[in-house]
Amino acid sequence: MLAFWLLVRAPMGVSSSWDHVVHWRDYERMRRAEQALAKNQDAVTDALLAETIAQFGNAAIAEFRAKTAPQAKKIRMSSTAKAPWPTHFTFLACMLLGGLFASFFAGTWEVQWSLGPEFERLFGAGWHTWVLLTAGGFLVGFGTRMAGGCTSGHGVNGCARLQPGSLVGTASFFGTAVAMTLLLERVL
Repeated sequence: MLAFWLLVRAPMGVSSSWDHVVHWRDYERMRRAEQALAKNQDAVTDALLAETIAQFGNAAIAEFRAKTAPQAKKIRMSSTAKAPWPTHFTFLACMLLGGLFASFFAGTWEVQWSLGPEFERLFGAGWHTWVLLTAGGFLVGFGTRMAGGCTSGHGVNGCARLQPGSLVGTASFFGTAVAMTLLLERVL
């Protein structure tokens, strides 16, 4: 993950990769729009300056320029998604294939429709478990979007880059998991 970040300057996680694959048309449209803006950077700068003058007046602009003249830089357009969607698709496909190959070569390849006796002991078996799993999936998806990524994105990629939000998020993910495990152990 660190090598990917250093080479591409874009984070890689399962939920964001899935988002890029599912919404590849939107990301492609944004990429083309950003390229058009980058080609017309002087026009964008002029439009921003004109709107700023309209909002704050010439005196505010002159004062701002006097303060920032030594550090003046051109506006740099940044891409929303530097890694193209095929990269994300390849990442997801290789994770799936890697798991399949590992279980096949380990001799543990087996299709199962049961989640195991422990799951059935806790939640039962039957159609209601599929409803429970579907609801849990929606909650995980909602939490992933709220947290700005999933456990793999925050735990592997964000923590490796020492991102404060990822460090706090990962601590809360695992802290909650440990607390829930201890609670289930006491109750059940």
